[in-house]
Amino acid sequence: MSKLSRVRRAALAAVVALPLTAALPASASVAPLPTDAGSNRSASEAAYGLGAGAAAPTEAVTSDRRRVRVGVEFSSKRAGRIDVVRVYRGAADRQAYGVQLTTASGKLLATGTTSASATAGWRNAKLAHPVRIVPGRHYVASYVAPRGGYATTPNALSPAQPVRNKALTAWRGVFEAPSGSRVRASSSHYSVDIRFFPRPHRGKPTKPTTPTTPTTPTTPTTPTTPTTPTTPTTPTTPTTPTTPTTPTTPADPGTAGVPAGTTLKASGSVTVNTDGAVVEGLNITGTLTINASNVTVRNTKVTSSAWWLVTVKNTAKNVRFEHVSVDGKGMSGTEGSSGIVGPGTYDSVEVQGVENGWVPSSGAVMTNSYIHDLNSPGAPHYDGVQIDGGVSNISMTGTTVDMTNHTQTSAVMIDNYFGAVDNVVIDGNRLAGGGYTVYADGNFSTTKLITNVKYTNNKLVKGYYGYALMRGNKAGAVTFTGNVDATTGKAVTG
Repeated sequence: MSKLSRVRRAALAAVVALPLTAALPASASVAPLPTDAGSNRSASEAAYGLGAGAAAPTEAVTSDRRRVRVGVEFSSKRAGRIDVVRVYRGAADRQAYGVQLTTASGKLLATGTTSASATAGWRNAKLAHPVRIVPGRHYVASYVAPRGGYATTPNALSPAQPVRNKALTAWRGVFEAPSGSRVRASSSHYSVDIRFFPRPHRGKPTKPTTPTTPTTPTTPTTPTTPTTPTTPTTPTTPTTPTTPTTPTTPADPGTAGVPAGTTLKASGSVTVNTDGAVVEGLNITGTLTINASNVTVRNTKVTSSAWWLVTVKNTAKNVRFEHVSVDGKGMSGTEGSSGIVGPGTYDSVEVQGVENGWVPSSGAVMTNSYIHDLNSPGAPHYDGVQIDGGVSNISMTGTTVDMTNHTQTSAVMIDNYFGAVDNVVIDGNRLAGGGYTVYADGNFSTTKLITNVKYTNNKLVKGYYGYALMRGNKAGAVTFTGNVDATTGKAVTG
């Protein structure tokens, strides 16, 4: 479980924030959260908000007529998404309001606008796009009241303790006065809430396959594919291919990561902002962040307990990793951690000791790599490769993802939780273990679909429940061919 002491909270510019604690008056009414007609979630995955922010304020329209921004700082113990910011406005207030969702340091993540209404109550502002929430990080939901008159509950807060609702914690109210004005410290909260969808727990499918007698013969009948070759046909040291050829068998995991005997120079966290830079021969204790294009990282090790160990900014182009090792420190690391996040080409990389191995953005390519021994504190849901939607044009070939030390969740998770998924190729890999070994789960939206996903020519080790779970997708959206059991060589169907 992430702790507040592990979060580095940057100061909000010109903001005074006071911890939320006390509940609102018992007589105040509670407004229901809006429904999401485009989703297909079970009741156990229903959205919820910050709790204390769901009740009507004691003062619906204040006498303060300055232009101000008011809101709430919060965090979550679970990954998920936010798509709505909620604002309470009084009956005398008929105008629409612009809302923002930002990081605690003020980086803008999404905006939206409430409706104009002459009726007192909660107004929902749909964000321009859903925002992914990382466990333990702090965010601020706020709105600007251009002529003041914001809603508030005076003396509802105390520095004694924050307000918690399920995975969410509301830490602080925020109040930003106009430029040049004195910031007023307040013990009020400002009736700002969110709609949060927690990332679903998928470790235990509702209808697992539980054969009492496995059909796999103990003595296979002359498999045409030999058992896990020790000498792969994939070259162990590729000659910097710009578009790697699809291997017919996975690369030897022993060739991934920093080659044995390589001398590395000790380093703290590294951020690359220069196009064309080369990061080579470093032993980084901390994080690696790539903000520039045409960057190469090779023969480098990254060890950290951060949420994201290696991050490539989505605007960075032509970023390439070769023989890079990533270690999230396992049970000494962080709940919800991810080894590599973002676009780029990853050849012969090794990832271990995190909750999620590789979280690719659009255009990402992985070859000849090794993801294994995932481990993290808290209540993790392990995915070797995590593709949760809103991405396209991703491929992984010649890679081993070993989840045999876990009975959940997957070697490769593909779903449409955060948006549509298109053109993903998972070909010629060795994928092992998890609940189901691989997923293509289209159950999270009826409009943002999974399309053109190909699981082909992979060697699979059966997960706790089965090899594959493909559901909620249109006919032809997922191709599952040429896949075999890694031990027997028998064909596996999706």
